[in-house]
Parts: sequence; C-alpha cells; structure tokens
Amino acid sequence: MSFGDYDKLFLHSDDRTSQRMLKQMEMYFSGGTILKGVEANYNYSYDVEQNDKSKRMRDVCQGADRMAADQYGDIYTAKLKRFVGRKNVICEVGILKGTGLCVWDTIFPKSQIIGLDLDTTVFLNNYSKLQQLGAFKDVEVNVDDSGFVGEERLNIFGFDQWDMQNSISLLERVLQTKKINVCIDDGDHQIIPQLRTLKTIIPHLGDEFVYFLEDIKSSKMAELKALVQNECEDYIVTCYENIITIEG
Repeated sequence: MSFGDYDKLFLHSDDRTSQRMLKQMEMYFSGGTILKGVEANYNYSYDVEQNDKSKRMRDVCQGADRMAADQYGDIYTAKLKRFVGRKNVICEVGILKGTGLCVWDTIFPKSQIIGLDLDTTVFLNNYSKLQQLGAFKDVEVNVDDSGFVGEERLNIFGFDQWDMQNSISLLERVLQTKKINVCIDDGDHQIIPQLRTLKTIIPHLGDEFVYFLEDIKSSKMAELKALVQNECEDYIVTCYENIITIEG
C-alpha cells in the first residue's frame, strides 16, 4: 500500500475522513489487528515508590489500539492538523513495535521522529517488517549503548520513565537546542512515571506544541488532572475520557 501524499490528504480532508485515514494507517502497519500479548522486558530502575512494579522484569503489552479501537482518533485528528506540513520534532514514549511511529512518519514526512521505550528490542525486531510495509524509507538504524540511533529523521533510545535523572540527561543529549512540537506518552500508565516524564519533557517543548497523555484510568483522572494543571499553569490542559492533552 502506498501512503504518498497522505500528509496533504490528511490535512485537507474533513475530520471524519482524516480520522479514518489514521485508523487505516495504524491497522496497516500493525498487520491488520490490534497487537495483543506483546512481550517486553521491562527492567525498571529501583524506586521505593514502585512497590511491586520494581520486581516485574517482563510484561505483556497491547498496541496499535490508539486509532483502530476508535479511542482517540477524533482527538488526534483535531489536535495534529495544525502541525502537518511543518518540520516538527515528534516524540513518542512507549513505542512497542513502532506502529505509532509509522503513522507519524507518514503524516509528518518532513519531521524528526524520536521514539523512547524501556525495551527498544521489541521495535528493533519489528523494524525490517515496518520498512517492507513502506515506513521509514532510506533510514538505517544503528545500535548504541542507550538504544538505537538512526539518521536524523528517526531516533530510537532506551528510556526509563521512573529514572528522571537519566531521562533529563538523555533528552538534553538527543535534542540539544531542538524543541518538541508533538509528544505522546503511551508508556507506563501510572501517575508517578507519567508526571516525571512530563516534568522531564516540559523544558524541551516548542512555542507551539501538543502533548498527549494516554490511557488514564478513570479512577485516577481527577488526581492526575490536578497534578498536570499544577505543572502546566501557562498551557491549555484539556481532559477527555482516558486522555489528557496539553497545548501551547
């Protein structure tokens, strides 16, 4: 399947059509199904606040359900259109097999894409398949100690959302003077790592940006909303069902 000019089609189509396009791309790059039972090795940094989480070395994850399950497609369509056609920096936390990165690569072909995950091998093992499907054309991935570094258009790094000190150092090294325009946190869906990640990324946000905090449990929404609003007093914070967006 060819996604040539999908960025222009996405931008100029009505919102319902653009939402269907996001769903189509996600399903295509995931192999036509929501990814369930994906195993990943999550060796978290020790933190007493983690409780039993620090002992979990292996997890079973689900992916490719952002648009396909009709969860957030309308929100992403509304929030992303103003960035299409620009040279952005796109950052996704929690990339799993890389389906989301393929979608960003398609609708933001001029942009630099940064993928962060605690276990980047899940993406690396799926990378050649994604390229066969037409993603990341002419991009080679090289291995280094912190993850996998590609050409400027695609950069993949190991990232521990619990370890704020190393996360700050990593982003400073990766971004230098560049600023993030679109950020998606689809990683560890607990309040502590979500808030630490937000604090780490805030200094690197551009003048115009949108930040998505996904998969928030309804029982935790009020607590996380208050914490996010406290950190983002100068920005627009909007709460939907199971997702918060922050805009500047």
